[in-house]
Amino acid sequence: MANRPRSLSTGDAMRIRSLFPRTGLIQPQRQPLQPERVREAIEAFISSLPKLSEHDLISFNEAESSCPICLNQFRTIVTEEEMALAMDSPATPVQALGVTKLHGCGHIFCRKDILNWLDQGRNTCPSCRHPLIPNLPADTHPFDMLPDLENIPDGIIQGVGSLPLTPEQAASLRSAIILLTEGDGMEHFAFPEPAFHAARGNQPTPHEREREEDRSAFIGMYS
Repeated sequence: MANRPRSLSTGDAMRIRSLFPRTGLIQPQRQPLQPERVREAIEAFISSLPKLSEHDLISFNEAESSCPICLNQFRTIVTEEEMALAMDSPATPVQALGVTKLHGCGHIFCRKDILNWLDQGRNTCPSCRHPLIPNLPADTHPFDMLPDLENIPDGIIQGVGSLPLTPEQAASLRSAIILLTEGDGMEHFAFPEPAFHAARGNQPTPHEREREEDRSAFIGMYS
């Protein structure tokens, strides 16, 4: 009986994508693809973020609260900031020290986590998705390999690695890789729902999906 090509999986797409930089077929952009005005807007936003004191936290009734991202207590973060500033050469950049309150929505985070959030190309509050910087997209996608991916011939994709691919599979795999590279491609694959959705027996609401996406983003910042 003739051997049939095996079905492709998400693992195949991710494996092939991981081979591209090593084969020289794609040279990922390692500099953020941000126009000068976008970079300036981000820097201005960071400079405008207030630094909250312990007195501020008490007045906001947040002294005993914790950062929603790193879960460290705000009072402890402020104390660590004071100790770092007392040193001649703080180990952490000064702008990443302390606690801040976002403009507009008013949610409070440690400054380090908000800076990391912005570095990932995100422009919405981690808690409520309120836009952070006006006139900028919600997600700037700092790395972009799509033009290179779209220009690779199917024949080259067929020859990468050891997978025996038909032309149809190569075209399908290219689409999967592009979806994964865009950052939202996991929604196009049939993965099991989280346990609490399965137990409930129905699909998550849009709000629950947003919470899952944000939780995954938080985890990614510390993985």
